[in-house]
Amino acid sequence: MDFSLNPKVWICSGSTKGSHLIQAGINIYYVHDFLGHASEVTTELYARNNPEVIRKAIDKASNLLSPDTEYYDDKEKNDIMDFFKSLQ
Repeated sequence: MDFSLNPKVWICSGSTKGSHLIQAGINIYYVHDFLGHASEVTTELYARNNPEVIRKAIDKASNLLSPDTEYYDDKEKNDIMDFFKSLQ
């Protein structure tokens, strides 16, 4: 009986595992090492095949760059709106 694993099955299971790890939020460099890829470019394919992973990464980065805070109080907002209205 031959119990050798077909290379196509190995690649498919690695791809599935890589995709699941990326979706779970595991750092791409850890996935890269776990799967034994020679290049990070190969591992990036798992992030690209799932738009939800990309959306979460963009959302996380945008929150770091511009936190959800109020820059102007209500009086300042009203003053700005009055200024814009005066330009008409």
